[in-house]
Amino acid sequence: KLVTRAMDVEHEQAHSLDLHHLVLGCPHSTSPHSLDTATDLTTQLVHALFRLPRSPLPPPPSGRLVRLPAPSTALPRAKPLPKPRAPTAWEKFAREKGIAVKRKRERMVWSEEEGKFVPRYGRRQREEVVEDKAGVDWANPFAGGGRKKKVADNEKRRRANEKRAAPAVVVEGSKRGGRVDKE
Repeated sequence: KLVTRAMDVEHEQAHSLDLHHLVLGCPHSTSPHSLDTATDLTTQLVHALFRLPRSPLPPPPSGRLVRLPAPSTALPRAKPLPKPRAPTAWEKFAREKGIAVKRKRERMVWSEEEGKFVPRYGRRQREEVVEDKAGVDWANPFAGGGRKKKVADNEKRRRANEKRAAPAVVVEGSKRGGRVDKE
């Protein structure tokens, strides 16, 4: 029980104390001296707060900093919990096939040298050292003759696509309605 000074016997009874929500309830709140009771309960609440251990963080310039304990009173919700939504077609497919959700890369990364988070890209970015991998040839990728072959293959595919996309001409008098490509 929380008693800080000599009070009436009815005030010394057990009170429900929840420091997380800063609530001190009194089941005997119907006394004729409700202002005195409220004053006493507020005093008990403040004294209970000052008995909490200090936070390891540096104190603010205007007082103490304490970590409040976990809540002992469950507060009711204003609205019922939302119903879970039905999964989309893609979510069902991904779950069946075992496809993992691709997560977005975070903008800030931890820098061991500086001991703080720094931007991954841009100004003041983390200096990342790329180590040489064994067996990797770091020669000029544009030096080989592979590019000319790729350009020729791409041109061949482009011509085939244009030919396929050209409008077809229906030959009159054909029994099957045959098609003849334009030339």
